[in-house]
Amino acid sequence: MHVAVSVSTDGDGVTRGYLFVNGLQEYSKVFTGARWSSSEDILFGMINDNNGVQYSDCLFDEFRVLDGGETDEAVIASHMHSASDLLSAGIRTYLRFDESYDMPSTLVPPMDMKLADSSLHRADGFYVLPSGMTLSDVRVPSTIYGREIDTTRFSDVGLSLTNTDINNQNYIGIPSADLTGQFTMEFWLKHTGASTATYPKVSQATREGSTRDRFVFTLEMVDGSGGGQCKYEFKMGSCRSAAEHTAGTCGYAVEISSEEFACSGWHHVAVQITSTNVAKIFVDGVCTDNDGEPTSAGVCVKRLDASDASVRLISLRPIEIGRLYDDSSYEQVQMEVDEIRLWRSARSQEQIVAHLHRTLPHTLWDQQKSVSASTEDLLAYYTLEEPVDSPRVYDRVLRPPADIKNGNEKLLTGLIHGARTQVARASLFVQNFQP
Repeated sequence: MHVAVSVSTDGDGVTRGYLFVNGLQEYSKVFTGARWSSSEDILFGMINDNNGVQYSDCLFDEFRVLDGGETDEAVIASHMHSASDLLSAGIRTYLRFDESYDMPSTLVPPMDMKLADSSLHRADGFYVLPSGMTLSDVRVPSTIYGREIDTTRFSDVGLSLTNTDINNQNYIGIPSADLTGQFTMEFWLKHTGASTATYPKVSQATREGSTRDRFVFTLEMVDGSGGGQCKYEFKMGSCRSAAEHTAGTCGYAVEISSEEFACSGWHHVAVQITSTNVAKIFVDGVCTDNDGEPTSAGVCVKRLDASDASVRLISLRPIEIGRLYDDSSYEQVQMEVDEIRLWRSARSQEQIVAHLHRTLPHTLWDQQKSVSASTEDLLAYYTLEEPVDSPRVYDRVLRPPADIKNGNEKLLTGLIHGARTQVARASLFVQNFQP
């Protein structure tokens, strides 16, 4: 049975409460007095009132709190078996009750399982087992959904970034990452300007306005051989000071370019360095040398020598998508971006292609079953589908509760600088129903 309670104020200022059962309105009432608010927990299966504690014997699935008072039966019914448009409806809390991991018994408050809030607000709850019961006793398969929705996107949007004015900057900044070991970075990028000077750019500087060889990295779309062809260039600096740069004792630890592609439209870009110090750059999943196979000698592949591998830089400055400010100029950018993924490992070409047009499956970004997030490959995951008025971009990775409790892990939330402009993704993704 699906039950929905809604409170709405009409144009005449009258506030009414509504009760819907299985998508049909069963009851409504005008509110005339003040309503209460409380910081106490919402309890499922239990009431503690002046008559004492009372328990219920029932099953729960899919708890949601939405902004706004919905009174349309058709809209209520549309949410009963789907969550596809809940973000646009302003979802505030979303508990799916589909966790499948045990929790450390040392957590406070005492809990047997954490309930992960799937909304952007991450108001996680907890579950306490009845005496003498195990999780296998209380977990039951849900038949509400024909297909699970672990990885379905809430909305079908990317972000547009117009960064052509130093006094009115518009870009994304996400927390820094250690790129001195093996890693993979993935982005969907699209050039939207008329000028080649506004090609897409991603960068991480060690300081504002420094020379390019002092950047942790730069990723830029540049002209190719002509005929509407472009390529991406990826560089990692090795200069740790202005003096080193001036003396010419440093340069680039990594300098590599992709194969050429059509300049227009969306393109998936993946940059990586492997554990054996091989740098690769894939565009739309492609990286082949003249022999037709990815090797250490191809256009998009370069094997680093020992000195190159050891001099990569690290910085606490954010990774900036849509912004590059070096010692010579403030670079202009007009671009669209979607699906940013950072990995602690070098993803294989097969792995990159497998999720090229799919959101990541639940098993990759839900790390709460792990002993520690540091053992997981996925470092951060940004789907960029937050509400249009949100100034933040949220990391989708669910961290292990023990890591959060002891302060070793936190959400890698980023920021939008300037206006958030949502754009259609040009049907890049299909819904991913992988468990």
